[in-house]
Formats: sequence, structure tokens, C-alpha cells
Amino acid sequence: MQSIRGLLLAVSAAVSLPAYSHEMIPGYWCTEIETTPKIIAPFNFDGKALDELLQRCGIVDRKDQWHAVVGAIHYYCDTQLPEDSRGKGLALPFVTAPKTFNDENHHSAYTIEQGLVGSCVVCVPIEK
Repeated sequence: MQSIRGLLLAVSAAVSLPAYSHEMIPGYWCTEIETTPKIIAPFNFDGKALDELLQRCGIVDRKDQWHAVVGAIHYYCDTQLPEDSRGKGLALPFVTAPKTFNDENHHSAYTIEQGLVGSCVVCVPIEK
């Protein structure tokens, strides 16, 4: 169930992100009732740093560079969770740049050299 939730969140984020910038994450981004997004770590990888992240993750298949980067940035966001939360929560990337990453033709338009900018986000209960 959690993997399905993660997949749905990732797909909805990738589809809805082009309209947002400046780390403004819409409240409806979290799908669970009475939760809100919380940024746990911003990221700003240039092409070289992103390539190094892919190497650390052991990602060698780069035919589809967008797909390779998705795996690496998910790994990166998971490592940004506090140690006591790892394995319990789900940290997801909210990518704001480059535009090609969220483009309709992202599998062909995006390249690692373009880098990646955004934030690692978790959904937390709304404080009342």
C-alpha cells in the first residue's frame, strides 16, 4: 500500500509541478486527510553533482536519464529523513527545475547535465 501511495505521489508531483516555483508546495500535494507538506531538505544539484549522486547510488543504466535521476533523487530524499524516521516515513522529491524534468516529453528532453533543483518533502499531520 505504501509503495502504491509513493508511486501516486511521485506521478502527481511530476505532473503538477510545472505550475509551481520558489518551493511553494500546494497543500493538496499530500493525499492523506489532515496532512500538509513539509520541506525537510532543499537540493540544487548541478550536472556534475548529480552524476556523482548517480554513481553513489550505483545507477549505471543511463539510457533513460530522467528515470535514472528519479531513482537517485528518491534515494537522496530518503537519506535526508531524520535517523529516527528512516523506514517509517516517505520523503519525496518536489522538483522545480529544470523545466524539462517535468515536461511532457521528459524522458527525451531531460539530461543529467541540466542538474536538478527542488526539495525533499514529507507529509506531516496538520497542527491544530
